[in-house]
Order: sequence, then structure tokens, then C-alpha cells
Amino acid sequence: MKNIINKIINISDNINILGMGEATHGQKKITDLRIKIFKKLVKKNNYTVFVLEEQYSCCELINKYIKTGIGKPKNILKCFSFPWSNIEILNLIKWMRKYNINNNNILEFKGIDCQSICDKYKSNSIINNFVIKCNKKYLKYKNYNERDLIMFKIFMKLYNKTKKYFLYFHMYHLQKKYNTFGFYLYKKFKNKYYAIGNSFYYGSYIGKDIINNDNIKIVKIKKIKIKNKNKLNEGLHINVSTPNYDKKIIYQGNINVNSKYPLKKYTPFFIGELFDAVIIINNEKPFTIIK
Repeated sequence: MKNIINKIINISDNINILGMGEATHGQKKITDLRIKIFKKLVKKNNYTVFVLEEQYSCCELINKYIKTGIGKPKNILKCFSFPWSNIEILNLIKWMRKYNINNNNILEFKGIDCQSICDKYKSNSIINNFVIKCNKKYLKYKNYNERDLIMFKIFMKLYNKTKKYFLYFHMYHLQKKYNTFGFYLYKKFKNKYYAIGNSFYYGSYIGKDIINNDNIKIVKIKKIKIKNKNKLNEGLHINVSTPNYDKKIIYQGNINVNSKYPLKKYTPFFIGELFDAVIIINNEKPFTIIK
């Protein structure tokens, strides 16, 4: 993993926006790796803004904590969506707070999603009012591509060309095609945006197991196992937009699965020109949920 980290640090030196995705929510190894990379980017390449695929208002409460120490991050994270309320993210937030104390409060924790609004966050700022309008629009149509466009618009409200941004998302949103958040970023910033995908061919992760039993939907958060035939070796694959990778298969998953048929929500697709690089981590493990 150290080799992967060093290569990404070198790549990111001339990049303003670095996106690192996960094949599905609930993975521990890719979570740990991305957090290590973000810390290195802060210290070596002047990255200061951590952007999460989470509601703007929820993340503003965390941002207030890392800037002022006000609030209890563990309690705030319990208000987050299921994929982000984990021990690994909690430890990152605490690290960001400590780093800010000794480094002039330079780090920021931002969210750009619009699916809901946290009622614990109150602000009459221009951007918060914009997010509230976006939320109403999203709830009216609930169009997935519309959500990605809204996330891009919120990001642009936050964007400052003097800062460097680390994006922590499901890799679907970071891909550079098909009207995703990453597509709009690439269209706007070109080679200043670098997208890294992720996949694993076997292992496990935490997901929402949804089983219909006598017309009653039962939802349990549990470990979901995956086993597929390897298509790429473990490690960092760079320049995957070249023809050599056009027919290479990676997988992306859905947080909601039926554990009896998990592969139905774990979808194979060709890399094509979706990413600049892909990280393959096999024998993936589930992260730890905050209780």
C-alpha cells in the first residue's frame, strides 16, 4: 500500500481536485487507504478541503467542530447517512481538528449532497439557502443524474481556485462520463481533475440487507460477501483511459443488497475512459459502524 500512496502523492502534485472513489459503500481497506492518502496530501501537497458525498448541512456541523472544537463529532456522525457513520471517518475528523489547532485552521470538511437537510444546522447564508432550494428540487424529481448536477453546482459555490480539494465518494459519481458529478468536473477543469476508481473481486463489506418476507421489507445492516474472478491484479493501475484497459472489467456495488443474491447489486462494467487510475484491493473487509 505504501507504493500506492507514494505514486498518488506524486500524481497529485499538479492536480487541484483529486477524486478517490470506492466500489461500494462499507469497505474498510479502501477507506483506510484514502484517509492515509488525504493526510499525506495535506502535509506534502497543500490539500486543505475534504469533500464528502454527504449532505451539505451535516458536514457544516463537522466543519464547525474541526474549526472551533464546538460539538461532539460522534453524535454528529450519527445524523449522517449510513455509509459515513463509521469509526474510520470519526478518527479522521478528530485528526483534522488536532491538525487545525497547530496549523492556523487551514483544513475544511465539506459536503455537497442535497438528498436531505439536517435540522440541527441553522444558517441564512447564500449557499445554505441555495442548498435548501436544491433539496426541494431533488425531492420533487428524485432523478439520479439531476442529483449529480446539483452536487456539481453546490461544489462550484464552495470552490476557491487557491485551494486543493480531495473528493471522497462512491466511484460512480467520480467517473468522467455519463452526466455524473465527475463528468461536470472534468468538463470544467479538464486535466486539473484526476479521478481514481476502485474495485475488489472478493472479500466483504457492510451493506443494507433487504429481504421481502411475506410482503414485509426487512432491513438489516450486515456483512455482505463477494467473490468474482480476478480481472486485474491488486494494486494501482494508472492511465486506464488507454485502449489497453477498454475491455477490462471492474465492479461497483450498491449499498442496498439482498444477501442471498449479492452479485445482482454488484455490477460489472468496462473501464473505458471513466477514470485516470483504478485501485484494486482484494480480500476487502467491512468497516466499523458507530453505535
